[in-house]
Amino acid sequence: MASEAKLTRKLKGHSRSLLCCHAPLVHSDLVATSAQDAKVCLFDLRERNNVQHYECFGGEAVSSICFTPTRSDILYASAGSSVYCVDMRSGSVGEATMKFNYNSEEINQVAVNQKANYLAAADDSGDIKVIDLEKCRLQRTLRGVHTNICSSVQFHPHRPWELISGGLDSKIVKWDFNKGRPLKILDQGLFIEKIFAGIFLFFHSGVLEVLLGQTP
Repeated sequence: MASEAKLTRKLKGHSRSLLCCHAPLVHSDLVATSAQDAKVCLFDLRERNNVQHYECFGGEAVSSICFTPTRSDILYASAGSSVYCVDMRSGSVGEATMKFNYNSEEINQVAVNQKANYLAAADDSGDIKVIDLEKCRLQRTLRGVHTNICSSVQFHPHRPWELISGGLDSKIVKWDFNKGRPLKILDQGLFIEKIFAGIFLFFHSGVLEVLLGQTP
C-alpha cells in the first residue's frame, strides 16, 4: 500500500497567484517560483527563511521559469513576450544578464534542452521560437500547425533535434526543430469530446507525460 503524502512546509514569498515552479536537477534543496506579482522567488529548503526575490521582469507577470539541466545558478524566465536569463549567484539584482525579444505574443512556457544550448518559447500565437543560447540568436520559428495558443513545449531528452509542443487546439506536435518541420501530429480533440484549457507536457524518466487542463 502506498504511503500517504504529507504536507511538510509552505513556501511564502509572493503577493499574487503562483504561475510556475521549478527545481534544478542538480540541486534538490532549491525551488524557484514565479507569479503574477512580477517576481521570481528562490527558496533554499535547508533553511527556514532563506528566500531571494528577483524583480527584473519589467513589471509583468512571470509566466514560466526553468533552470538549465546541468546548473542550478542559471534560470530562464518568461514575462510578457520576452525571455530573461538570470544569474542566481548575483543575488536579488535589478537586471537580467540577457533578454530575448523574438516572440510576438505572450509566452506560456520556456524550456531548455539537455545540453543547455537551445531554448524554446511557446506563445499565444501558436508559434514556438527556438533560440540558440551559445550564439544568442533566433535559430528557428516553428509555426503553421497550432491554430490556437501554444501552451506547452519540451525538448526530447534523448533526441537532440526534437521537441514536443501542445496547444489549446488539442494538438500535440513532435517537431524536428533543426529542419523546422513537424514529424507527427496527434489531435487529442478527435478522441476526447472536451474543450481544453491547456495541454501541459513534461518528460519523466524519458517518457512524455501529458496533463490536460479542461474547462468546467
